[in-house]
Amino acid sequence: MKTLNTTGLKVLKVIHLVCAVMWMGGAIGMMVLLFHMPEENASEMYATSMALKLIDDYPIILGANGCLLTGLLYGIFTKWGFFRHRWLILKWIFTLFMILSGTFIMGPCVNGNAAHATDLAFYLSPESDFWPNLTTILHWGLLQNILLLITIIVSVFKPWKKKL
Repeated sequence: MKTLNTTGLKVLKVIHLVCAVMWMGGAIGMMVLLFHMPEENASEMYATSMALKLIDDYPIILGANGCLLTGLLYGIFTKWGFFRHRWLILKWIFTLFMILSGTFIMGPCVNGNAAHATDLAFYLSPESDFWPNLTTILHWGLLQNILLLITIIVSVFKPWKKKL
């Protein structure tokens, strides 16, 4: 199997780090917006929902998929492999869990809250899905931030470094 040379490895690391920063920065940005969601102005609630969608659609999705892709390239073209170390296995589990939960749990809630530009009453109606969606985004977003932080810590400290 062909491995990357030193320059290729450094380029891959830079891309991986930029993607991780995008993902983590977007996740933190979403939490800041969620904790400052206006509660009585439908236009501001819509604008904040659109900002959440833009953060989710660009830095988070691009960063998460970039981390996944560069992780695959690391596994294929470096000595690290995919499952040679316990810390790598944990990173794969967390990464896949976060991408899948983001896609199938958080994503529909984010998109659902941003889809009502022509129906601003949605944001103020107690029967709408707005607040349940927001609660789901908040809870899963907090979990994702914690898992992202653990993933970064594991990447730096590489615990359980013994090869399997």
